[in-house]
Amino acid sequence: MLLALSLVIAAAALAWSFVLLERARGLAASLAAQEKCPEAVPLWQEILAKGTIFPPENLYLAIASCHEKDGKPAEALRTLEELSQKFPRSPFLDELVRDLMGRLAGKKS
Repeated sequence: MLLALSLVIAAAALAWSFVLLERARGLAASLAAQEKCPEAVPLWQEILAKGTIFPPENLYLAIASCHEKDGKPAEALRTLEELSQKFPRSPFLDELVRDLMGRLAGKKS
């Protein structure tokens, strides 16, 4: 009985942590839409570090987009390269992303 109760409590705590992370994800998206990328990127990076129930590739693309908007093409490229290394068969790595990587490689300084 005690073990079952402990498992229920642990499952509830895990579920709550995912809820908090997904709220942070929404906040980060809102900040990015307001062009507050320096505030959004650390939130997305924390979510990547802790895990998410959604495809993490979305977060890599959002981070790269913010870096590009902030005039940091080398950081954007590094983020996309990390995405392609961690998820080489991801459907998110389509032709548009690969073209963007090529453009960023030409811009980085």
